[in-house]
Amino acid sequence: DRSWPRPTPAPRFTPDCPGGASLDLADLRGMAARIVIAGGRQPPALSPAPALVTIVVGAEPAAGACTDSDPATLAAYALVAGVAPDAAAGTQFLVDTGGWLRALWRPGDPPGWTDPAALVSEIAHIRNEPLAMPAGAQHVHHH
Repeated sequence: DRSWPRPTPAPRFTPDCPGGASLDLADLRGMAARIVIAGGRQPPALSPAPALVTIVVGAEPAAGACTDSDPATLAAYALVAGVAPDAAAGTQFLVDTGGWLRALWRPGDPPGWTDPAALVSEIAHIRNEPLAMPAGAQHVHHH
């Protein structure tokens, strides 16, 4: 299964980005995010991929990428993926412009987000089909 049975907010964290900047997922309004759990291979580059931020979790800061090396962030994303942190390498998530988890890909899942065209198609899908939130629903953040 590549989604959640009900709207699920993305776990919040503050990655380090190029130039020494820090980023909060709440700052991404209007942009989608691809969150990649560090593994043996680098995630595929998406060019062009306007309004998309790629964040690598479980990695030390690297030139040209937003990264987060906090074990708590890795644990949170492994939990929502349903895998142990030490088995999460290569797992990817798409977070929509409202901060909601929208798609999950684990290594070996079809159609293979290692194919940039498949990933771009999934990003287009979440942009074109925003979540319809029930009346009174609120986005809750835990710190």
